[in-house]
Amino acid sequence: MRCFTSSRQRQPHACNANTVATGNSCIFYDVTTDDIAVPCSPGSPNCTVHHTGDTVGILNGYTSATGYDVATGLGSVNAFNLVNTWPATAVFTATLTPASLSFASTPVGAKTAAQIVTLKNTGTVALSIAANGIAISGGNFASFAATTTCPVSSATTITLAARASCTISIDFNPKAVGVLTATLGVTDNATGSPQKTTLTGTGTTAVVTATLTPTRLTFASTKIRSTAATQIVTLKNTSATSTLTINTGGITIAGTGATSYIKTTTCGTTVAAGASCTVSVSFKPVTTGTLTA
Repeated sequence: MRCFTSSRQRQPHACNANTVATGNSCIFYDVTTDDIAVPCSPGSPNCTVHHTGDTVGILNGYTSATGYDVATGLGSVNAFNLVNTWPATAVFTATLTPASLSFASTPVGAKTAAQIVTLKNTGTVALSIAANGIAISGGNFASFAATTTCPVSSATTITLAARASCTISIDFNPKAVGVLTATLGVTDNATGSPQKTTLTGTGTTAVVTATLTPTRLTFASTKIRSTAATQIVTLKNTSATSTLTINTGGITIAGTGATSYIKTTTCGTTVAAGASCTVSVSFKPVTTGTLTA
């Protein structure tokens, strides 16, 4: 036999109403015994008389079998099992973990690796996340940024299926020196909304480094008022994230022989992190002898 949850979905033979064991979990039982043959008057349509002289014939019908059939329909229902498998009252709950994130001290202008926060729908029905419902707030919100795999929209409510999870990636990009705090919030229809995670990080003074290469230029002997071939010096901002600022008049030639050297440059007032500019230097001696600058 078979039993089923609908007229077409079959379940195990253990759900046979004739043989089902005590303590079973079946909801619907199939009846597999007998058929729907009924007595009929001889001479009526489809009435079969098996022996001459019989005053009653048989109107044949379908014989019962495993699974859904015309003879037995769905069989019988185990009310106890039906009640105990009925869906519970809708529960709207969600968690946001961890409850706090702490970032390492980071120079202003630099950015940390992302840390992950997980939003989980722990309820029994879909979680509705409000439009713009995942956001960072607080006095230092600009120092933190979020990207997410969660279903979000700036215009309408989006849902997260029951028992499903999604993630929110947070990175720290301090805009000021000192301890910086903010709060990640998720606004939804769960109990206790919005769910929150506290964000904390410390901004430190930006460290800027640079190189000037080569560290020495040597020009060939050159007649007074003649000009030797130009040589190039490269200024590179070797900082990972910080901008190099060149003071006004900050590129100079000094020393006892300074007047014998001429410079031109591609450098402006700033050099971006990892970028370079050049200073071209030519030698035009104004006197004889070894001239240094």
